[in-house]
Amino acid sequence: MTKYFNLVNSFIYKEIKTIFSYKFHFVIKFLFLLFQLIIFYYFCSLISKDYFKFLFLGLLFSKIFSHTTTLLETIKQDQFAQTIYITFSFPYSEFTILLCNFCAKTTIFLIELLIFIIFSILFFNIKLNLQHLIFLIFFTIYTIIIFLWYTIVSSSLTFLIKKSEHLLYLINSLIDILSGVYFPISVLPPILQNISYLLPTTYLLSFLRNTISQSKITYELLFYPTIFGFILLPISILIFNFVLKRMLKIGRLAIY
Repeated sequence: MTKYFNLVNSFIYKEIKTIFSYKFHFVIKFLFLLFQLIIFYYFCSLISKDYFKFLFLGLLFSKIFSHTTTLLETIKQDQFAQTIYITFSFPYSEFTILLCNFCAKTTIFLIELLIFIIFSILFFNIKLNLQHLIFLIFFTIYTIIIFLWYTIVSSSLTFLIKKSEHLLYLINSLIDILSGVYFPISVLPPILQNISYLLPTTYLLSFLRNTISQSKITYELLFYPTIFGFILLPISILIFNFVLKRMLKIGRLAIY
């Protein structure tokens, strides 16, 4: 296990160096989130203060879910820089290397998420206590694990069609709408509501809102996403291995 921790630590070190090397990008990303919160806070104040908390939790979940596709950015950069073979030169399987890389990114993401939440508490009147913060950390880790299959599939898609970020952005945006990130799914047309109830994200977001807003822990909402995730995980690994072997065979792994 030590060698895997060392590999994760090396990727964490790389992520930290990247952040300090591209400080402007980090600042812009933070300012964008701040601007987004200000806009939503203003419009929600015209409707209802309770609605902002509803929306905030939706945006928080959207941020967590979108993290599941961040690995494709690393793959894209390695392909573009022609360094992906160097990345895969470690004495580990390609899947292990990418998984450790994702663990490193998740560690940094948890820190960013905590900063985002604390900032929202201080400046946007979001009422969260220490128990809520601890819950959100575990909820984030759980969500990322449950959607590990989505991370693997999105990575496979990036290997296969290269510029997959626009497609995944569209999919993530549709999932946000159908899962109730911005408004209750009850306002959607019946056919879209039926689709919403097929998405595991709908249940996870409901669980998050029930726990934070109503202090009501509804574990039954986690049953469907958990089963869904564990069924698709081995399938996603098979897809990843197939796509990777195919790209290596035809020599298109490093082509972007």
